[in-house]
Amino acid sequence: MSFSHTYNADPSVPGIFGNGWSFSYDESLTNTIYLDNSSGTPSDKNVALISRGSGQGVPFTFSAPIGTPPVFPIIFNPEGGHFDRLTQELEGYWNYEPKGSHTRYRFDHILPPLGDYSDRMHLTGITDANGNKVTIERNADATIKTVTDASGRATSFSYASFGGAPRCILMTTPDGRTASYTYDVRGNLTQSIDLLGTVTTYTYDNDNFVTSLSVAGATTLFAYTGTGNDKKIASITDAESHIITYTKDDNLPITTVSDAAGNTFTYETSKEDPKTTTTVTDPFDSSTTTIQGPSGPTEIIDPWGYHTYMEYDTRGNLTRLERPHGHITTYTYDANDNLLTSTDAYNKTWTYLYDTKHNLIRRTSPLGRATILSYDTQGQLLTTTDSGGSTTAFTYDGYGNVKTRTDAISNVTSFSYDAHGLHLLSITDPQNRTTSYLYDNNDRTTRVTYDDSRLVNYTYDALALISRTNESGTVFNQQHNKLLASTKVFDGLGNYTAYGYDGYGNLTSHRDPLGNTSLYSYDGNGRQIAGFDPLMHKQSFGYDERGMLTSFTDERNNTSTFIYDGNRFLFLALDPLDNGTMYTYDKAGRIVSRSSSRSKTEQNYTDDGQLSQIKHDGVLAGTFSYDSAGNMASFADWAGTTSFSHDAANRITGITYPDSRYVSFSLLPDGLPQTIHYPGGVAVSYTYDDRQRISAISWSGGSLSLNYDPGGKVTSISRSNGTASSYSYDKNGRVLNISHAKDSVPFAAMSYVRDAAGNVTQEAVDLPLSPVIPDYDITSTFNAANQLATFNGNPVSYDLDGNLTAMNDSRGLTASYGAENRLNNLSLSSINSTYSYNLLGQRVRIDRNSTVINRYQDQHNRLLFETDSSNTITALYIYSGPRPLVMLRGGESYFYHYDQRGSTVALTNSTGDVVSTYIFSPFGLNLGRQGSIENPFTWIGALGVEDDGEGIYYMTNRHYDAYSKRFLQKDPSGFTGSHNLYAYVGNNPVNLVDPEGLNWLGQSTAYSNVTLGIMLVAVNTGAVLTAPAWLGVGGVALCGVAIINGAQRILSVRDNEKDYNDPDYNIWDAGADLVDPTRLGRNTLDSGTSWWLDAPINDTDYGNMKTSTPDISFPEFTLD
Repeated sequence: MSFSHTYNADPSVPGIFGNGWSFSYDESLTNTIYLDNSSGTPSDKNVALISRGSGQGVPFTFSAPIGTPPVFPIIFNPEGGHFDRLTQELEGYWNYEPKGSHTRYRFDHILPPLGDYSDRMHLTGITDANGNKVTIERNADATIKTVTDASGRATSFSYASFGGAPRCILMTTPDGRTASYTYDVRGNLTQSIDLLGTVTTYTYDNDNFVTSLSVAGATTLFAYTGTGNDKKIASITDAESHIITYTKDDNLPITTVSDAAGNTFTYETSKEDPKTTTTVTDPFDSSTTTIQGPSGPTEIIDPWGYHTYMEYDTRGNLTRLERPHGHITTYTYDANDNLLTSTDAYNKTWTYLYDTKHNLIRRTSPLGRATILSYDTQGQLLTTTDSGGSTTAFTYDGYGNVKTRTDAISNVTSFSYDAHGLHLLSITDPQNRTTSYLYDNNDRTTRVTYDDSRLVNYTYDALALISRTNESGTVFNQQHNKLLASTKVFDGLGNYTAYGYDGYGNLTSHRDPLGNTSLYSYDGNGRQIAGFDPLMHKQSFGYDERGMLTSFTDERNNTSTFIYDGNRFLFLALDPLDNGTMYTYDKAGRIVSRSSSRSKTEQNYTDDGQLSQIKHDGVLAGTFSYDSAGNMASFADWAGTTSFSHDAANRITGITYPDSRYVSFSLLPDGLPQTIHYPGGVAVSYTYDDRQRISAISWSGGSLSLNYDPGGKVTSISRSNGTASSYSYDKNGRVLNISHAKDSVPFAAMSYVRDAAGNVTQEAVDLPLSPVIPDYDITSTFNAANQLATFNGNPVSYDLDGNLTAMNDSRGLTASYGAENRLNNLSLSSINSTYSYNLLGQRVRIDRNSTVINRYQDQHNRLLFETDSSNTITALYIYSGPRPLVMLRGGESYFYHYDQRGSTVALTNSTGDVVSTYIFSPFGLNLGRQGSIENPFTWIGALGVEDDGEGIYYMTNRHYDAYSKRFLQKDPSGFTGSHNLYAYVGNNPVNLVDPEGLNWLGQSTAYSNVTLGIMLVAVNTGAVLTAPAWLGVGGVALCGVAIINGAQRILSVRDNEKDYNDPDYNIWDAGADLVDPTRLGRNTLDSGTSWWLDAPINDTDYGNMKTSTPDISFPEFTLD
């Protein structure tokens, strides 16, 4: 049950919580028989008015000739367009059933009649279709004594007289907690104290209208126009002194709402029905008009003149919805208003079946896939059976709480509650691991205890969370304003990030711990129109009358344009060079084609709406098939058929590749892999600790084990080859030290000192290889689309889709692209490669200098194994999450050793010998490599980035070039990580990574949160992003440092011993393009060289997650 009391600004209406206050269970029904004006005798007009707990009044009428004997039950008629049901029963009580609720509200006589022709009844019970009943017991004066739910839990109310009427002074919950209330002599509520003891106070004017509400030092003010009970709200001033004013024209059906800045919304109501708004006009004179019918809106006209039409049946149920461009959906219902069918514009129908108690028992798709549900006598869901026959079952305690959940393969998750069934106390998973919870008196979680006895504690003030203490005992505090928006968020070391807001709660400023501030501005509709980074570079945004983003102008004043159809779907996206991508949709609103100047991709769907085939430029690329449960069973493309097997719980248990090779997964009850069986008889086994973190991995050729700190961060890895890695962290979970050793003798070590923002200010490294930094100067120019125009004075070419086709550099880079802008052919000075992809976009074949590499990936895009041209397996990869830990090649086990950013620093063999070493610049240039072991995972290899040679890297969705420090293709997701669709991680590779070519991982300083149609510009909310712990990436692990400017781009790199006064300088333009990276001196570092930083290098900060299989470092991952 949920209790609420509502203020309705009508002090003439008394309530148990004071004048003008209504209570959710204090409902009443007043029945009045009107008198004939001429004779003074009763007329045939009989009116009943239900006063709902929300304050809403629901009127009904009944007419019968005078003297006609009543026939029970007497059915009263609702107002036109309303379909609730009210009956007066022979026994004297009344039943009210809101339309579609299948729930009856019973009203009984408690007090004597109000007069000869007027009577009042009070709510005494609520019964649903399954017979579950809430009972409202009344005192002799009709006040509520107790409210008892269907399981017998009672909440009680105590009263005293104020203003000549009883007022509730104490509410007691079933578990004995109390809330108290105080009133003035007029019966106005002046104070409430909640279950935790938080005090809220209220003041009133002489007419008993509330004028202020105060809680925990935050006060909201209310002002009115008019006199007596006819007052109307004139203004509301929130706790931060933001004022909203309301003006009602007494001569016209118009109301205006204005803020302090003069932004005004106008609401025009129907002359026939003044309660119905027909036209809304925003501060820019854009209007949306609604035409009302008896049952609801029949037509909506948006600011561009597009129409949406609605039709209804005689019961007021929506039967037809027609959106612009012929998108039509129709609906049918049974006599009880239950939805029976939903049919789309292609005449594909979903059907629904109910039991006699109106519980949904079957849902059937257009292809006949049925989900079946069963219930107990109380209407509690007992089982759900999917179309493949897999059943999930539930049991309940006496209070209706889920007690157990049993999946289709008999894995049981159990839940426990307190003695009154009000709070979830614990969850025990199928492997008997238990997580427990504690709460305060306001039901806020105060402690979470995990199966390993580690605790997370939460502390609140009266209204909001103010601190969290993690498993390691580190406290993270935060402050909020009076509207409960976060204003300062402190890390574990006491450093804070600050946020500012406008009167609408829009974020207007973001200040990082170093004082770098980004600013944001908004129009009168609350849409962001500009963003300024800490260097005051500006982005701006334009919108149409419907509020759709139509233009984005970057810091270099280059504009991208977006056009939408009548359904507000993105129709055309134009880059600053006016090269565009066009989208078309079917009548069900699904994308059916994407067309550019160079190619066209088409998609078809099954009757159930699942993707069935893809065509490229009119040629069939492949098809998808699905099993009876709707899981993808297989896809067929140029390479053949790839199929997936599933268990009864619909989890993937095997993959069969086009050459019939098979990988199987033995899963634990919680779905984590216990064993992965590779082709050739290789089996890899996983064990987990009490927190579902990988604790050991073993295979026939070796093993490794992982240990964790209380917060779940890896502290050590021990390998069967005698090597071990150790990790230490600061209180924010950021890496301070990494050491890779054999027999306790380090062969690679890194340590870090950080500033207040967590940026590395000093780095000391001892690596098995010293970098050789090339002596070169680069000068670049860019066009309006942020594409390279020249590189070192040589022109750079792109195709019409924005794919780089020729660099004209010393490597002689040329490239060509296939469907969906994937790189098909790459030619470099020493490498000629052809790449092939399957229907899922996975790269499955590489032809490199006449050498064939066939690649086999799982459903998570992890490369599991490779074969050569003779179909012989050449390599297998063992993972922890997405992180490759071991490579099996040539009968040998090779172990990966990473830096904190995820780049490989060494490979060791089964005896612990270092057989390959690597060192890279922050942008991925190879600065040194020893060893000839073939290995695809080098720079950021821990996150699956693959090295294609000569500075080219494959990042799942596109390719990256370390020489130009840019991607070869546009970001396929649009403006997601940056407005610059080619720049790598905003030119901040020390702090950020982008292993999939889609999204930055690490600290983001983007300063826009605008959504470009279906594309996201950037993320900058300042919220903590929780990421799987196996994504443990860190900052710089190369012997390199950086000076970062306010926009978090690298300005210089220098060595404190060799050329401290002779740095590399990077010059960036306003659009974050690297204009001139200049090497002023040559530098070859020795092992152990220390580097010093003058300004920020942010590190990553990842938090551990349940499904993680972590490896190296797991700090908290924060987005600024």
